[in-house]
Amino acid sequence: MANFNDAITIATTGTGASAVSISGLPFTPTSLKFVVSAKSNSSGVIQYCSGQVDSTGYMTFDSIYGDSTGFQSKAGTNKVISLYERVSGTLTEVLNMSWHSYIASGFKLNVTATSTSYTIHLFAKDN
Repeated sequence: MANFNDAITIATTGTGASAVSISGLPFTPTSLKFVVSAKSNSSGVIQYCSGQVDSTGYMTFDSIYGDSTGFQSKAGTNKVISLYERVSGTLTEVLNMSWHSYIASGFKLNVTATSTSYTIHLFAKDN
């Protein structure tokens, strides 16, 4: 069994045939875990998301976010990353990613919202 971890940022969106490829892993993974925490250079804001996908493509995520106006949490089985922040007074999903497929030396994600202000901590393994 091999393990790999790294910090990544995702700068582009894409889904389906245009899903975003993450490559360069030393093996083809069979499970992934993602952890996202506070935005770079932010204060007074709490943000955290943890998500994972197994060898069958089953996804789960848990997310908490908030500021001085209140906190919210979400959980689900349709994404690996879902993170919100307040944008112009409105809570907005700034990271939205779901698993697409495993590929040689990496994987693909369906990405409908992204921001390079966040670092995604990636943990991958093959069984």
